[in-house]
Amino acid sequence: MFLPPSGGRNIGQRYERHGFSIPDATATPLVPGLQTEGDDLSAGPVVTIVSHDILRFRKRPDGPRVTLSTATFEGRLRVTDPDTLRASLLGGIGPAKGYGQGLLTLAPLHTTEANHG
Repeated sequence: MFLPPSGGRNIGQRYERHGFSIPDATATPLVPGLQTEGDDLSAGPVVTIVSHDILRFRKRPDGPRVTLSTATFEGRLRVTDPDTLRASLLGGIGPAKGYGQGLLTLAPLHTTEANHG
């Protein structure tokens, strides 16, 4: 499932403070020559939600209920600030870090010659 453009922009803006942005995918016109100047060919962010869950628990039997909404994303990101991204990788992001959430894993982007046009 791809995030809608509005959701993707919010995600991109939210994560720029962590040293990265989420680029938009670009679409090509269905038929060459049909694109007019000023057409937005943005297909939305290059991010997919691969799993999501809501976790509910109590730290103590008589304690308040804790609810966490989790999601696992896969996609591309663009490094905008290497030092800030490094700190985000080491420390995690988001308010649920104390519960083991907000961890980032990065891998190199594998491309093929076919993608280089």
